[in-house]
Formats: sequence, structure tokens, C-alpha cells
Amino acid sequence: MMLYKYICFTKRFTQFFKMRIAAGIENILKQILHDIGIPTPSSSLWHRDLLILASEENIITGTMRKRLAKYLAFCHFFVRAYSFLLDERELKLLVGDIFDTYKAFEEETDIWISRKR
Repeated sequence: MMLYKYICFTKRFTQFFKMRIAAGIENILKQILHDIGIPTPSSSLWHRDLLILASEENIITGTMRKRLAKYLAFCHFFVRAYSFLLDERELKLLVGDIFDTYKAFEEETDIWISRKR
């Protein structure tokens, strides 16, 4: 029983961790758009629209947009309390890729910022 509780806790913590990273990335993109005078999307699909807008403004590449969209979809799923339906294999893939995704995101935004200086 203790092992089961540990596994459940670890799974929930991992889900929360990924959700917070995705929210941080969204906040970075919103701040960049604000700094260049572009309003952030306010539609009911603003998360998706934010990635599209960041891609259109060449802040991130289309490839990065698609990569980040997976995390946004996860966040939607998690926040809506569907987390009990998550596929553990898919969760592992996202967790395994989060640091590489963030590193690539950081590199792309750094390149964009250096071009604007």
C-alpha cells in the first residue's frame, strides 16, 4: 500500500511540475509580446493562440510551437481533473523531454532577443 501511495504521489507531483513549467513558458512569451507592444490573445483558446502568435512573430519556430502544444494540451487535461485518465507512457515521454524542450525554448527566445537589441 505504501508503494502505491508513493507512486501516486510521484505521478501527481510530476504532473504538477510539468504544468508549472508550461505556465512559466507562457508567461515568458506573454512578457516578450508585451515588451514589443503586441497584445496577448484573450480568446477562450488563448493558450493555443499565444503559441501561434509567438511563432508568427518569430519568437519561437513552428517546430517549437508544436512541441510546446503537447505541454499545453497536457495542462488542459490536468487542470480539468482528467489526470486519472493519463497514460503513464505518455507522461514519461513528456517528462523525459521537458528539460530538452525548455533548453531549446530558451535558446530560441535568446536568439530572438539578441536580434532585437
